[in-house]
Amino acid sequence: MKKGFLGILALTLIFGMAVVGCDGDNNGNENGNGGNSNGNGNGNGNNGNNNSNLRSLNIIGAKNLFIASVSGQPLQSINARSVGNESQNKLFKITEYGVIQEITYNYEDDEGNPIQSNETLIPTDIFNINQDYLMVVFTNSIYLLRKTDGAVFLYSDSSWNNKPSLNDVYVSNRRPIFNDNNGNIYFLANEKVIKVNVQNPSSITRENYSPDSDRVSGFEMDNNGNIIYFGRDSGNSEISRIRRSGGGLRNLSSQNARFAWTGLDNSNFYYFGTNIDNTGTQIKKWISLTNEIEDFGLDMAGFSGFGGNGYILKTSERIIAISVLQNTVYEIYPDFKAIQGYASYEPLYKVLGLNSIKYANSSEDYYYITGNNTSENPVLLKINATTDLPTTVLSGYDVYKFTVTEDNIVTFNALNMDNGKKVIGSISSNNIVTILDETLNTELTVLERIN
Repeated sequence: MKKGFLGILALTLIFGMAVVGCDGDNNGNENGNGGNSNGNGNGNGNNGNNNSNLRSLNIIGAKNLFIASVSGQPLQSINARSVGNESQNKLFKITEYGVIQEITYNYEDDEGNPIQSNETLIPTDIFNINQDYLMVVFTNSIYLLRKTDGAVFLYSDSSWNNKPSLNDVYVSNRRPIFNDNNGNIYFLANEKVIKVNVQNPSSITRENYSPDSDRVSGFEMDNNGNIIYFGRDSGNSEISRIRRSGGGLRNLSSQNARFAWTGLDNSNFYYFGTNIDNTGTQIKKWISLTNEIEDFGLDMAGFSGFGGNGYILKTSERIIAISVLQNTVYEIYPDFKAIQGYASYEPLYKVLGLNSIKYANSSEDYYYITGNNTSENPVLLKINATTDLPTTVLSGYDVYKFTVTEDNIVTFNALNMDNGKKVIGSISSNNIVTILDETLNTELTVLERIN
């Protein structure tokens, strides 16, 4: 293994925090522009009653952002100030060169002169929105962050009930924030789907998108603003519904929307239902243009269901469904077939060499799975999306979190099983592993790819 780092190049203590901005990921809505990267203003958004002089965060050159809980031991960096010895969440960036730096916060007075501030904002979440913006949640405020210059815009001066949920019930990699084709973003907060217009980040508007009487547990959205969601109605009955962009609603069977996805072009909804004669599982397709539902026509013999949380991954030509509980991997588009089958499906049982599955992700031409191999050694597999042939690109590291770029660069946080250290590392497109840092020695709270 190549072990290079690069360590933490510039750790700088937090003077304040606020962020948001992002690009689309490979699993949908890459073309949605939820904000105007040319928006003017100095970053001190007028939305809300925040009196902070925070103007920007130094995220220039960042490919990934992460939140780590670190101690207050003195940090050898410019403008650092002591905060004692208690652990505290801090925000860091990983640059395209693999350099790790603590994010610095830029404050200005009303005349635009740099000032120092005693404000302490503790980050709790990071959400990549689109190519222009990301969102950073702090304990008492939420900011949009413009990617081009790091300018901040206040979304809410209170994080309670206003921050996006992870939207990961049943489908662990379901997007927390979606974009439509009209410059709006959508996310789940306080059991409602919220629609937010961020075209003018200094004057953000928001509204409830799901019916006020419904308590939403999770949702999926297409490019046109149609959503499919599940939860409970005002009578506490379990529901699955489609809410069309024009406002109309359509009921489905109560559990249909739990595992739902869009096509590769991010239009039309697909979900697991029963076939016409109720003898087995069938993939259903909702057609957005006609509001009709049809059987997708795939032979699903041998499908054992999800049985709990799973993943729905998109590559350039396929959609892959993974069950963590049942240790199974299926192709569900364009055909249905088992890639790694369940225990009684002997020909493909553990065919990928995985005894258990933990996390999954994908790019255009590969999908990635972490778990334990048949020797119970933790591994990260890089699997060819055309041939389903796996390559072990990381072994002996129990992965906590990882991200993947479209050009197949992996960034990971993991426990080194040899020495017990918690590391941050990267894997190049040609599978070279580099340890970027082992001095933080912590499991990251959040790891988010933003570019």
